[in-house]
Amino acid sequence: MAEAPKQTQKETALDLVKRGLIETMGMRQEEADELPIDAVLDDRIGMDELDKVEFQMWIEEETGYSVELSDEEAELAKTVGDWVKLIEAKRK
Repeated sequence: MAEAPKQTQKETALDLVKRGLIETMGMRQEEADELPIDAVLDDRIGMDELDKVEFQMWIEEETGYSVELSDEEAELAKTVGDWVKLIEAKRK
């Protein structure tokens, strides 16, 4: 029986971002799946500063604090791809 291919670190980070958007922003799975990697979250889904803090805290808690983000790093993250890169960098 063939094993399913393992996800890359980028795919794992992207899945985490999507789950976080579903949990903190109330998005549906289909909406999260349709977001392009370059989607600016405040423009595309209305993520404000409070939402961003909640999202940041969710990421940290969900990863058991293996991904800790400074407020400055979170402030600079504007797109789905920015969050993915942040998570990847923290997990290395």
